[in-house]
Amino acid sequence: MSLDFDQRVMIITGAGGGLGRAYATFLAARGARIVVNDYGGTVHGVPGGPGMAQAVVDEITAAGGQAVASGADVGVDGSGDELVQLALDTWGRLDAVINNAGATRGGVGIADNSIEDLLFSFNIHVAGAARLARAAWPHLLSSDSGRIVNTSSDSIWGTPTSNYVTCKAAVFGLTRALAAEAAAHGSLKVNTVMPSAWTRMTGGIPPGDFRDTVENNFPPEAAAPFVAYLVHPECPWNGEAFQVGANRAAREYLAVTSGFIADQEKPLQSFAEHPEQVTDTSTWVIPGDMLESVELVVADLEGRPRWP
Repeated sequence: MSLDFDQRVMIITGAGGGLGRAYATFLAARGARIVVNDYGGTVHGVPGGPGMAQAVVDEITAAGGQAVASGADVGVDGSGDELVQLALDTWGRLDAVINNAGATRGGVGIADNSIEDLLFSFNIHVAGAARLARAAWPHLLSSDSGRIVNTSSDSIWGTPTSNYVTCKAAVFGLTRALAAEAAAHGSLKVNTVMPSAWTRMTGGIPPGDFRDTVENNFPPEAAAPFVAYLVHPECPWNGEAFQVGANRAAREYLAVTSGFIADQEKPLQSFAEHPEQVTDTSTWVIPGDMLESVELVVADLEGRPRWP
């Protein structure tokens, strides 16, 4: 297996620092040609300029790689088209997209967050990823092995930062939807990562043992090799989510348990008397799509064997 990326063209958003920079430099060193996108702003969404992106481009070209800078704001309509056009104008093709850009605004608890804060975060994390995926889609289909990698977060399993968690859970859903669409086209694959890394954004973690653990054990560079594999032509996965960091990767997934069928004569009482059976995780299945998940219920109701 050849694990280089010779001549493959990729767009990486939020690549002016942290994880995005690590992805860009790692891939460029292995032959990929990179559109380095970053609007140069703060983690709270105050715009800056193309300087951060250009600094990474300068780093890549100084090492003998190929890259071009973009200061486009992925939260603005038309940014996806602008980024794709830059790739096409520069190299004539597009093979992969890594949606890494992120920003967050608002407080920790729900009472400290306005709807405007939520919509701002959604516009960057979710709509921004969708803008670029939509613009890139026909070009990725024409590639021999188009790839999209979105960025979700382990925060979706629960932490009291409602804006951020809501957006990252939506990215998980967006990935599943795009992957289902991509499956009809064979070569195009869409996955998401839930990375752990010490970056400007995680730099806001309060002092303490957890902050020290992240800072000391999760450099952005240790997430780059696996993300690079996800955009490689040999990568077989589609629609998956992966916990990534510290040179480790693990599949993350939603599953459906065998559940509990209530007594039809007294369903409310029946559920109340058997809470442990509703939440029992001793048997479970990962549905391939929505139809399969409904089929699990139908099989149960008809008494057909369906659970391992």
